[in-house]
Amino acid sequence: MAKEIPYFQFVPGEYLTGSIQFCTLAAQGLYINICALYWSRVGELKESQIRRKYDSDLIDELIHEGLIKSSSDDDHISITFLDEQLEELSNGAKNQRKKALKGWETRRKKSKRNDDHAIITSSSNDKPVINDDIESDIDNDNDIPPKSPKGEGEKMDEWKLFCDLYPIDPNYSKCQIQWCKVAPELWPKIIQDVKKRFPPGTNTQFVPNPDKYLRDMGWEMPIRQTSNDQPVDDGKPKNLPNNHPVMIAWKLNKDKYKQ
Repeated sequence: MAKEIPYFQFVPGEYLTGSIQFCTLAAQGLYINICALYWSRVGELKESQIRRKYDSDLIDELIHEGLIKSSSDDDHISITFLDEQLEELSNGAKNQRKKALKGWETRRKKSKRNDDHAIITSSSNDKPVINDDIESDIDNDNDIPPKSPKGEGEKMDEWKLFCDLYPIDPNYSKCQIQWCKVAPELWPKIIQDVKKRFPPGTNTQFVPNPDKYLRDMGWEMPIRQTSNDQPVDDGKPKNLPNNHPVMIAWKLNKDKYKQ
């Protein structure tokens, strides 16, 4: 304790108005020496030790004024204001240790929980998916198809169906991020649009990447029929203001949509 806190609190006002002022200057000087020795030994100091080292008459003077208390049981002395500081520091150290242990235990449990959740399983179509409990901190270059971030059952089927129907193989991590941003009630509309817009045999040269299709709200783009009844993009969207996100996306990619 003395090594961790090499000094003790000393209040001049209390010293100048306390019982120490009734002692001789020699006793006052000795008192400071004994306090320093008492602190350095963390309160472990015997009366016999200080009597061998210092003047017994001065020690008796300090004991008489109650500045040093002597125990007849084990020969130990006590100095009240230093004992209070030592006890306060001891309790503070214990509290800090408890907090440190609690923090360490919390981090250990969290680490174990993350390890338990980080389990790679297989879906029914043998595509590896990530456990639903894992947060979607997915690297953009990771092409492992994840589960539907919105849930299972029908929602899971819609996510798989979109990936299967789209004529370009998606970058699953990028596509997942955009899919998460779309309101679930729009998913069926997206599926129907992909079926109609990109039927089997669609020329993928002019098909945007699936994550771009989702980001630009491609299902809002109008479709026109060609002479061979294959749907293609008709260019400029209808009935949308110029500052609409779909209109802005069309302006940036209009050459592609006119193909």
